[in-house]
Amino acid sequence: MTPQSDFMVLAPVAAGREADLRAVLDSMNSAPGSAAPGNAVLPFGEFESLHFARLAILDDFTVGDFELHGLPRPQVPRYLALMGNCDGPAHDVLADLARRAGAGLRQLYSHCEQFDPGADLLAWLLAHDVPGGARYVNWRGRTVRQVHEESALQRALSARVPRSAAGQSGGVQAVRRELVAFVQGELRAGRLSLTPPAATPFDWRIANLAHAVAVPVVGVLALPLVLLMTLPFVYLLRRRMPTRIRS
Repeated sequence: MTPQSDFMVLAPVAAGREADLRAVLDSMNSAPGSAAPGNAVLPFGEFESLHFARLAILDDFTVGDFELHGLPRPQVPRYLALMGNCDGPAHDVLADLARRAGAGLRQLYSHCEQFDPGADLLAWLLAHDVPGGARYVNWRGRTVRQVHEESALQRALSARVPRSAAGQSGGVQAVRRELVAFVQGELRAGRLSLTPPAATPFDWRIANLAHAVAVPVVGVLALPLVLLMTLPFVYLLRRRMPTRIRS
């Protein structure tokens, strides 16, 4: 099973460069707020390990609340955020982005503070990669390749399967056998592919095992402390209850 990871590269936008940056971001869109997969700056659709990726300018619209309490408005920079979810280590995907879309990334980050166009791009991306507070994975271990292959399989079966198996000789089991034979023929002909899952990385298996063992162990060790903390709470609760209810 291939684990998924995520990245979020944050860089403050340089003063006076936001309008130019927004123009570059707009040029990447096929519709407002939706990047064209094959755009010339950062063609997300060409990276086969990316489940999701997005570029956005982050702004804090709550700084005006300080003035309501008589405090000076803080000067908070706007950030260019490149975030994504991918198959395998995020480091590898960022390295692939830097290698295959380096020119577009340098164009984007030239609008950010302290970016040197001649510097090591991957090192700069890793230095600005910050851990996310939450991660969403729809199906652990389900890779981008698997999603595309199973989507093609669904389309092929939908075009092949009869609307109703009631009138078929042998009923639904006969339909199932026919569809299995059809898929096997498509696989042999190369019109469909179903790639076997990759082996689970050893370090990921060890981390999962450690997590599975550590949680119940910590719970067992903490149980006496929880019980000791519960007794005073029950005593105080009983003291505060009305006498009639207590009796």
